[in-house]
Amino acid sequence: DDLASVELVQRELRAAGINPAIHRVETKQEFLQQLQQRTPDLILSDHGLPEFDGFSALAIAQAACPAVPFVFVTGRHGEDEVVEALQRGARDYVLKDRLSRLRPAVERALRAVESGQVEYIRSQIPDEFLNDFNGWVKEIEDTRERILREVKATFDSAPKGSRKDF
Repeated sequence: DDLASVELVQRELRAAGINPAIHRVETKQEFLQQLQQRTPDLILSDHGLPEFDGFSALAIAQAACPAVPFVFVTGRHGEDEVVEALQRGARDYVLKDRLSRLRPAVERALRAVESGQVEYIRSQIPDEFLNDFNGWVKEIEDTRERILREVKATFDSAPKGSRKDF
């Protein structure tokens, strides 16, 4: 995107308490180089770059780093473009004249990634271990409840003057 828009986006994110490391690109080659150098946490893109368009960037990002959320931040208001962007896999679409919506869009996108990572980790844990673990948790909860009942019974049976010792 143009430098002024990048600065506006950066200012909006910082005001929201998000301190991004922004790597601005203008061409397909620069975008590919950035993706080879590091996997971003999030990709923000305009639709209409002078030498590169947002839909091409989205397709490349989906191939290179499919788990990274892609959010369009653009001045284009067409409903058809929003629908197409979301259908093609963009996580969200924020208009430049409504940058106050950027923070929630970024937070939703990052939460979705985090939730996907948790689900992936869960899928790697063998069911037998989870069954054993759940059994241990149940035993601990049962023991805790038994101890609480015993303490309550002892307290209730103690003479009223000695209850302050409990």
